[in-house]
Formats: sequence, structure tokens, C-alpha cells
Amino acid sequence: MSLQSRFALRRFHFVSGVLPFFLFGFVFIFPLFLFFRPNGASTYDQFNQFLVVIPFFRFFVLAFIVGPILFHFIYGLGFVFLGSTSLKIYPHFANRRYFWRKFSFLPAMLYFLTWFVLFLPVFFLDVENLSSWLLGWYEKESVCFIHLVGSFFFFGYFWAEILSGFIQGGGLVSPVIQKKWAWASLILFSFLFLLYAFLILRLYYHYAQPPWFLDLVFKLMQMVV
Repeated sequence: MSLQSRFALRRFHFVSGVLPFFLFGFVFIFPLFLFFRPNGASTYDQFNQFLVVIPFFRFFVLAFIVGPILFHFIYGLGFVFLGSTSLKIYPHFANRRYFWRKFSFLPAMLYFLTWFVLFLPVFFLDVENLSSWLLGWYEKESVCFIHLVGSFFFFGYFWAEILSGFIQGGGLVSPVIQKKWAWASLILFSFLFLLYAFLILRLYYHYAQPPWFLDLVFKLMQMVV
């Protein structure tokens, strides 16, 4: 493979890790905002009906969300097993970030797949319909808190690294700007994923009394949202 082709694939790999999630957020997460607006239930239904009647909507989801994410996952495996960091020789900030991104790939995907296979199908069911082990797991407030903060902060860091690498454009900006952008993108994506967690849990506890720490989070986030 030529150097130009490899460079183009690397750039597309960065884009495929960012753009599909913005589209996914608009299609599947943005309606959660509508649900909690005045007349939220009817507004939520109208938005979903609008998505259903869009021509070639399934093709859009497959071509611009599912397809790029699969490419990002498959091509990213090459970084994990074939990429070299050489931290002892090049202990630079960007190289350390590449090292942690490389080894955070598999845990991130493991968590992602576990969530969608085991937890998502039963997450919005009524409490009495949940299996005993899953209900007991979520009743542990400390475990739930660590799960939310740790996992979403981890995902925020993971995707912030991808976005920062895309903006850097292969080292076309100074190391100082790269470092500042890395921290800025880390904060931004962490906030977005925590906001997503807030919306999911607020919907889940809509008809139930949430634990004390979630009630506090809801009140704080309502000041922002």
C-alpha cells in the first residue's frame, strides 16, 4: 500500500470515529431532549414519525452511521496489533496519548458490546420486569455512580483522542496547540457523554424515585439543560 493511500485511510479512520456519533446523536439522542420539553411526549412522537417517512432512511443509517463505525472498528484493530509506540525512545505527550488510545481500544469495545447486548434490551423495562441480578446491580448506588462516571468519562477520553488526532492533521500544528486541543476535546466529549448518561437515567427514573446522587445530578443538569 502506498504512503498516500495509507495516509488517506488514516484520515478517514479518524473521521469515521467522530462523524457517525454526531449523526447517531441527532437521530437517536436528540429526541430525548424533546421528550422533556413542554408537550414532550407528542413532540417526541412527531420527530420519530418524521424519521420514519424520510426516504432511504435505513440506507442513511447503514451508509453514514453503521458502515463507518464498522470500518473504524476493523481498521482500528490494525493499530492495536500492528502499531508501535516506542515510549522509551519517544516519550512525547502525543506518543503517550497514542499509547493509551491503543490499549483503551479493546476495553472500550468490550464495554460497548456488553452494554448493547446485555443491558440495553432491558434498560427501559419496568423495574418489576428486570432480572434480579441486574436490578441488584443497579440498586448499588456506589456501583452505579462509578459505572456512569468511569465509563462515560472513559468514552469521552477515547473519542476526544480520535478527534484531536483528526484536527491535528498529521502534526501540522505545534505541540503546544496539540496539547491544549487534546485537553479541550477531553473536557468537551466528557461533558457530552455525561449529558447523554443524564438523559438516559432521567428517562429511566421518570416514574420512579431516583437515588439521592441521581436526584442531585438531575437538579444540577436541569440548570444547564
